[in-house]
Amino acid sequence: MVAASWVASWAGRGLRQCLATGRISIIPGSRGQGLFPSNNGHVKLAAAAYSWSGVGKQNKAKELVGREGHTTAVLPSFGLGGRVGSSNSAFGFKSLVALSAAAAAVEAVQSTVVETEEEAKEYILNELPAEPVTLYQYAVCPFCNKLRAYLDYMDISYTIVEVNPLTKSEIKGMKKNKNGKLKVPIVGLPGRQDQMVESDDIIDEFQRLFEKSDSSKSWFGSGSKKSAKHLGEMKQWRDWVNNRLVHVLTVNIYRSVEESFETFDYITDQGNFNFFTREAARYSGAGIMYFVSKGIKKKRDLPGDERTHLYEAARNWTEALDGRDYHGGKKPNLADLSVFGVIRAIEGFATFNDLMESSSEMKSWYYRVKEAVGSSALVVS
Repeated sequence: MVAASWVASWAGRGLRQCLATGRISIIPGSRGQGLFPSNNGHVKLAAAAYSWSGVGKQNKAKELVGREGHTTAVLPSFGLGGRVGSSNSAFGFKSLVALSAAAAAVEAVQSTVVETEEEAKEYILNELPAEPVTLYQYAVCPFCNKLRAYLDYMDISYTIVEVNPLTKSEIKGMKKNKNGKLKVPIVGLPGRQDQMVESDDIIDEFQRLFEKSDSSKSWFGSGSKKSAKHLGEMKQWRDWVNNRLVHVLTVNIYRSVEESFETFDYITDQGNFNFFTREAARYSGAGIMYFVSKGIKKKRDLPGDERTHLYEAARNWTEALDGRDYHGGKKPNLADLSVFGVIRAIEGFATFNDLMESSSEMKSWYYRVKEAVGSSALVVS
């Protein structure tokens, strides 16, 4: 009983933390509790007119969506009757832990659905670090994987700290992004207290130093109209990765209940969860993100079949190659590494397998880049 109370208290603190930071808010209601992600990607707990015990009753959920104006998501394994904070055993510590773990799991993929990155405006690095940098990441974060692809390709040594998406204790007090949010990836610099944030900004800082120290590292040389044209196209494709491709991949890896569970099996195995929160997140998070992805489809103008948009994205990218091995020509450029990095984040998933099977050009390009990137620059202590 004491142990159960402690776990419930711990879960409650996690839930309250999410409430305090705005990741979760509670909407009063009558019977039962459903999970409703708002349009901005934050999770809301909204009272439903039904007690949820699985991923069924979707039509009733849609009726509730019409009244509340939110996209519906449900906890697939725990019945959530009763009121938050009551002593009703139907909403006991398992439900609280489920909610906390689910919030953590959703936080682990929030960078996939809501992050838009901007250009850097001030420099932090004056020289390339002589010692490994420290990458604070979520294993499945596409922006983290994009950054890792660059670090691997440029052979910039790094160590990894896997961040707990619920507590974020590993990055508390660190630099926030331009929107004032504490988001991964964050790069810690050896012998310094400050950090680098925003994946594209970090990449640009390193690349600036490489091009300054060695002109052979420049993707297109310098000074010509052709260089300016190619640099502009490269930026357009990097923006496309952040604003389109990432969201297309997200709705695909959560397009069905089965694929949502496949994704969360990986997320919880790779993420920084303890056993209890891992199991709670595995079931709760899969249900949440299945429904969250439906909201993303509407917000990002991705109607109809998710795979259609996936294959269209592949066609757009491979057509832009225009017969070249890489977008950069004879070697990968930052656009190649960005596309490769976010796709590598889902390697082994059903979405990845279907993507490779759908386009021989995409498959050939992907494995060419993978070979060019080579072995990881990760330093394992």
